Amino acid sequence: MVRAGDLLRSQAFKDCPEAVTEKLSGFMDVKTFAANEHILDPSNPSDAFYFIIEGRVEIYRAIRGVMQILCVLDVGDIFGEVSFMDMQPPSASAVAVDEKVKLAVLTQESFVKLKKEDPDACCEMVMCLMRELGRKFRALNEGLDVKSSEWALHELILHKQEVKITTNANIDYVCRIDYCDTAQISPMMKIDVQGQMVLIPFHQIQSIKLPNRYGRY
Repeated sequence: MVRAGDLLRSQAFKDCPEAVTEKLSGFMDVKTFAANEHILDPSNPSDAFYFIIEGRVEIYRAIRGVMQILCVLDVGDIFGEVSFMDMQPPSASAVAVDEKVKLAVLTQESFVKLKKEDPDACCEMVMCLMRELGRKFRALNEGLDVKSSEWALHELILHKQEVKITTNANIDYVCRIDYCDTAQISPMMKIDVQGQMVLIPFHQIQSIKLPNRYGRY
């Protein structure tokens, strides 16, 4: 069962009236996925958006056979909203990270039912999704939306993902992240720039960007 309070604690629906989240929760189904089980795939159409109740979900793209991690989402995050809005296949894949990932799902079929029963609640929900899409696109323009997550950084290190790091001094490094520990008193990031190791104070990092589908930044 989806609880309205869970939706209100999310970034997407925190400003939504409680009566609307209460109504919306009644139209959402709950699905459970095991670790490494795919939720979304660009080769399969999707007509739903997903809200994470429990566990984490990794969003990635495969470019020229190389796995490119976009972000790791946690409890309270939503994904799949672009496909939900435009009825097109997702542009990235989503896979369950933890042993148990529980998601609340709103399909287009349920959306149509909600629209007929409560048009005002439906309109408010769409506005919430639009604001969330705007927030994500702004974050994408500013740099990699890793949510300052130790887990997301760990994934970039694990998969030896090439990134572009920009510092506060406007110095760019196209590199791979070798090590990062944000729990230290003075966190440092060690990067590999064409075989040369460079240490950067974490607070000096302005953005971390992934290459686009053409390999450009």
